[in-house]
Amino acid sequence: MRLQLLVMALLFLCSPRSQGKDRLISKITSSSGITQINKTLAYKYLKPNSKVLHEVYLPDGSPLLTATYNIDHFGHRKTHSLGIEEGKRHSLFFGCSFVFGAKLNDQDTLPSHFAQQNPEYWSVNFGISGYGVFDVLRQMELDLGRYRRGAPEGFAFYLYLPFHRDRSAGSFFETHHIEWTPQYRWRDHQLKYVGSWAEIHPILSWFLALTKKLEFSWGTRLLRGLPGVSQELINNQLHESVFQAFLALRRQYLLSFPKGRFIAGLGPNLTEQDEKMFRKLNQNKVEILDLRELPFSTEVIHPLDLHPNGKLNQLIAEKISIYLSETSPSD
Repeated sequence: MRLQLLVMALLFLCSPRSQGKDRLISKITSSSGITQINKTLAYKYLKPNSKVLHEVYLPDGSPLLTATYNIDHFGHRKTHSLGIEEGKRHSLFFGCSFVFGAKLNDQDTLPSHFAQQNPEYWSVNFGISGYGVFDVLRQMELDLGRYRRGAPEGFAFYLYLPFHRDRSAGSFFETHHIEWTPQYRWRDHQLKYVGSWAEIHPILSWFLALTKKLEFSWGTRLLRGLPGVSQELINNQLHESVFQAFLALRRQYLLSFPKGRFIAGLGPNLTEQDEKMFRKLNQNKVEILDLRELPFSTEVIHPLDLHPNGKLNQLIAEKISIYLSETSPSD
């Protein structure tokens, strides 16, 4: 592996920069920043009380859209809903940029659409761009404790996408700050936190840092395609750890919300490994809501950016509302 990375580094240094002709261009402006990293805890979170302007341009430089992100004093994307004391029920949304609402204004995110459809809920957007399964578990461990008290009935919803497994393994190198992804391993019949990805894979972390320092965007894609990397990172132990992490998500959530329901929403393009995992999770009391019939491929920000648009988030929220009305925790 070390020799492979050395050869890759030499090729990388001698190659031209990627021009990004097939990508949208983002300009993010914030006086205080938005994402912060606690390297000791391997925890990526949003800076409280921040405001971010996200301008998006087409590859030719012409403007496409502008979105504003408002982060509340708890470090969550703002959702216009009742507060924790006033809400008759709770709805907590976890996941990556699809839940956070990348390139959308606050009112068009999935949690906001659910709050609009269900005004009696206290709704919270825990989504953070770049998150995978292990990130969400770390977030629950470090963030949900503040709500550990009596709370009304409700649910937690985690929107799962197949690249979340890659992010948990640390093989989705395009993810921002992936080197600080928390790592969990199933050992001795226990799921154990073992440190950050950078600590577990120092050589790969060094090469990834090199690609970022020199700003060669294609370097991360090249690293992902390096023979042996995926096999080393995504193995049977990782698969079992992701499965156990989902069970831990449910347990961690119920510590703070014992009357709650933990629901996993399934996005498109699941792998055979994902299908197998969710069948097994469903047998272990994780509720499953299949969303794959929804237009994930067409209701997007732009053909060059497959993040959901407001219409798709509205449809997902409606699907959740119908599911809740037709089922009960005992179903």
